[in-house]
Parts: sequence; C-alpha cells; structure tokens
Amino acid sequence: MGKVLGTSFVKYGQTLTKHAESMTDFFLHVKELPVSLNFLMFVAVIIIVSSSNEDKMGGYYSMKTLLLPNGGTEILNVHPEDVVYVRADGNYCIMTVTGGFEQELWISMKRFASIVGEQLKGERSLFIGVGRSLVVNMSYIYRVNPVKGELVLFDSANPAKIELHASSAALSALREYLDTLNRE
Repeated sequence: MGKVLGTSFVKYGQTLTKHAESMTDFFLHVKELPVSLNFLMFVAVIIIVSSSNEDKMGGYYSMKTLLLPNGGTEILNVHPEDVVYVRADGNYCIMTVTGGFEQELWISMKRFASIVGEQLKGERSLFIGVGRSLVVNMSYIYRVNPVKGELVLFDSANPAKIELHASSAALSALREYLDTLNRE
C-alpha cells in the first residue's frame, strides 16, 4: 500500500485540503470535520495515494483512481483506464467501463468533466470530449468516420462492437485532434 499524500474535503464545490502523512493523520483530519447530517450528505473525501502502481489483483495502472460522488450517499472508485466512455443522459451521465458494464452517474456531464480534470491534474490526457454529450477514453478509439457520424470503440474485454454516433463536425474535430497527436 502507498503513502497517503493528502486529503481533500469537498463541500458544495469548495475544497479544503489537509495533508496527512499516515492513515492515523487522515482519520484525525476527518474527526475535525463538523458531523451534521446535512454536511455529510454533500461531502466527498478524496484520498490521494502514492503507490507502486499495483492493485489488489496484481494488475498495473499508470494513474491514480477517480473517486466519483454518485448521489448523496455513494462514491465510486474507478481506474481511469477502465472507463471506456461516458454519455450524457438528460441531467445525468451513463459511464461504460471495460467489459461493457454501465453505471448511471447522478451528476451532469459538466460536473463529471470538472471532477476528472481536477483529480487527474498533472496526468497525461486520457479523455476527450466529442460534442456535448460524449466523453471518450482515447485509448479505446478504433475508427472515426465523420461522413457517417460514426465513432467505433474497441474494448478487448468486451468483444461486442461499441458504435457511438455524434455530429460530423464533432467527429471531424476529433479526427483532426488525433492527427495532430499522431504527428507529435
């Protein structure tokens, strides 16, 4: 297990950061928080851990995990590499992870992008927005066809074809961006 580098307490978009050198320090910081039920309903506790990049199952991940608040009582712990894409569904999002599993997120697409950007600050860019309703993990992009309005993703854990649709303009912009990345 890694060393706890810091903790962040998030309330209504405000982040209060405290640094902890051990799990004992972390729990001391948590005890300092007000314990009213209303406060706990809107608090996400984020632990940033430095590790040897080895998870419990022996797999290796190059990034830290995402902690996504899902409603007032639930938090999801997701490895960014496992997120294939996220699509907007009204005021909420549906996240698809490797293997085809879908999880409804009780946050907006804008809030999802904000959380990911904040938590993965300083990491290599992994996700890209395609139009206003899709966020795609660039590692899974297999084919971009702006003429047909088609984006095909490949996930080796899920043999079914993942075909998404977006506007020609959004897919053209994606294709141009991928071309510039390829030239660098």
